[in-house]
Amino acid sequence: FLSDIGIPLKEGDEWRTLNDLTIDEQRKLASAIVLERLNMASSVEEIFGNVYTLLGYPPEFQDVQELSTVINACSRLGSPETAFRICLGDFSVMEKTKEFLEEYRKRISDALSFIRETQLSKENANFFVAGNNIRDTLIGVVVSVALRSNLIDREKPVFGLADFDEKTVKVSARAFKDLNVDLAQVLAKAASMVGGWGGGHKYAAGAFIPKGKEKEFIDVVNNLLSEINAGKES
Repeated sequence: FLSDIGIPLKEGDEWRTLNDLTIDEQRKLASAIVLERLNMASSVEEIFGNVYTLLGYPPEFQDVQELSTVINACSRLGSPETAFRICLGDFSVMEKTKEFLEEYRKRISDALSFIRETQLSKENANFFVAGNNIRDTLIGVVVSVALRSNLIDREKPVFGLADFDEKTVKVSARAFKDLNVDLAQVLAKAASMVGGWGGGHKYAAGAFIPKGKEKEFIDVVNNLLSEINAGKES
């Protein structure tokens, strides 16, 4: 994307960050993002928003959203203590956090490639069964990124399934608000019907189901959503 709009990805051997871009490059990037998102039928609210800056933090971590990504990366890759130290202002672990962030982004990129090749489109929802190809700690993030990047049909809810342990599968579901479907209720009912449990929020929910019940669960979810959609039309 950056190369297509004429912005170099590296300066020498070093990857460039947003802070490294010139004012002209930042304007070019902003315009390209707006055009791209509008082509994806994104609303203005999804494109523009507030930027919060933390004073006293290194440039890499001053953007609150970027810091939240760092916290996510450390925590989801098994090092929450590193995230705590950054939050408490201990910047001696900065190099370590950069390693976690690089690994985090690589895993998400690999996961998105996996989804492109394996996603299952049903009448009322999209699914991908990752098994052990995507960590259970990352499955929710991956579902959200896939939906917002237009990798998966945004007109349907998305359900990602990843192995939690040898006997259990973790499910994460996301949907845009304009679909007006309560994923917490759908997952609670569907999971209980296959011997699991679930819940969460209306547009972001999760569940745990017995391993081996993935296909049955997918069919149950699709049928429940079919009933919900039929009710909307009547």
